[in-house]
Amino acid sequence: IMNSTGSDLKSTYIYGDLGYGTGAVANTSNVQGNISAITPATFPAVTDPTWTPTNPGVTTITSSQTLYGGTKAAPARYKVSSVNIPAGKILTLDTPTSGQQAYIEIWVTGNFTTSGSGYIKQMPGVNVTYYIDGDITVSGSSFQNQSNTASSCTVYGVTPPTGSSAHTVTVSGGGNFIGVINAPSCNFNISCSANFSGALVGNTMIISGGASVHFDEALNHNSSGTNFSVASWYDDIN
Repeated sequence: IMNSTGSDLKSTYIYGDLGYGTGAVANTSNVQGNISAITPATFPAVTDPTWTPTNPGVTTITSSQTLYGGTKAAPARYKVSSVNIPAGKILTLDTPTSGQQAYIEIWVTGNFTTSGSGYIKQMPGVNVTYYIDGDITVSGSSFQNQSNTASSCTVYGVTPPTGSSAHTVTVSGGGNFIGVINAPSCNFNISCSANFSGALVGNTMIISGGASVHFDEALNHNSSGTNFSVASWYDDIN
């Protein structure tokens, strides 16, 4: 957590370590790992990608449909104004050839929402990266990452322009998420019976109800993402 002022775990279980910046986090009695104050380096702003979509015909995602991935060298790229998966709808991310790895990048210039019985079904072998300019709301049935590996699903919360309000990341209800969320400017709220497995970077954090957060140790071997590091120090020798 970058700025722990206003962060409250409300005695929710965190299966992993907790490092925080300025000010202690409230109600950390059920953190299963180590709790420590750290001096983080300044996190770089998350910026929009610069690529051109390979599928310009897809401009919004609001109903059931299937998007197919490409190769690692040439991923399928979609730029849409919003993603809103309501009750009864399914966004399926699939491989063009069963048994092979596929890669998809989705740039959302607005908000990203799943709700009710609507969800995103990420088929085995699919690796997806999201860039989201607006708020992220994951509720209801949420995600089905059928690879069950956090490294196969990465969400970047794009830093808003200077002077703009901070964006939010909300994981609520029975929503489950397996993946990585890198959104250093966003305020997180994980509540009810929501389950988060993977890793996350945010500005502030509120976790309540029966929600749980599990750090996937396999991500220690992943070269992507951002680590905390010491910004400065001095030697005190007497």
